[in-house]
Amino acid sequence: MQEQPFRYFLHGHEAWSAMLAACSNARESIEIEQYIFADDEIGRQFIEVLRERAWAGVKIRILCDTVGSWSLYTSQLPTVIKQDGIEVRFFNTVSPWRINNFFSWFFRDHRKIMIVDKKIGFTGGIGIQNKMHNWRDTCVEVRGPIVQEMIFTFNEMWAQVANRDLLSRIQKARNYTRG
Repeated sequence: MQEQPFRYFLHGHEAWSAMLAACSNARESIEIEQYIFADDEIGRQFIEVLRERAWAGVKIRILCDTVGSWSLYTSQLPTVIKQDGIEVRFFNTVSPWRINNFFSWFFRDHRKIMIVDKKIGFTGGIGIQNKMHNWRDTCVEVRGPIVQEMIFTFNEMWAQVANRDLLSRIQKARNYTRG
């Protein structure tokens, strides 16, 4: 029997269950790009599963938006999980010298994707935050060739975040959207 290439989830808790199960079974890699990843009960559930998989040798990369994931960004968790071998980057970090530059606050990464073992992808509107538990928001689990496209877009953003020059990142994003 062939696996279905798509599975839909209509509420946060349903999507999280499937995402956590996929992460728990990861053998090679987990990539997460998330606008909202909170340091709360559900966020810590994800962190614990990710730490366990990192200890088992799974390569894990997490890319979060600084503003959307502010509670994670300002917590000690990024330091802790980096010590476990998990790579963590934050998109467009907020710096004291840019606090009054409102433009920098609006250049955000709103993607919500997860890729497990380069075979299973999740995308949709749900973030990782307790208050989204019963939200009606669609998330889809995908398999097949589309997952390779998700890996490509994750890797592009991962590399872009390493580039500290905000103006060149904005220009690259503008060129990309113009096709």
